[in-house]
Amino acid sequence: MRLIQLLDDAGTARVGVVDAAGAQVRVLDGVDSSRDLAAAAIAAGRNLDEQADATPGAQSLHYDTLLRERRVL
Repeated sequence: MRLIQLLDDAGTARVGVVDAAGAQVRVLDGVDSSRDLAAAAIAAGRNLDEQADATPGAQSLHYDTLLRERRVL
C-alpha cells in the first residue's frame, strides 16, 4: 500500500491511498495526516494498511493531477 499526504481541492492537508495502477488516489475521510492515521491504527490495534482499508474514502483524485499541481506533500 502506498500512502501519501496531499492537499485536497480546498487546500486542506489529507491522507490518500494510491491505487495499484498508480493512477488514482482514494482520499481517506477525516484523516488529515499520517500521524492521525497511525494514532487511529494504534487505538484500534491495527497496522497502517488495515486502518487505511477500514477508513472510508469517497473522494478519488487523479494522482497525475496532484503531482502536476504540486499538491503532494
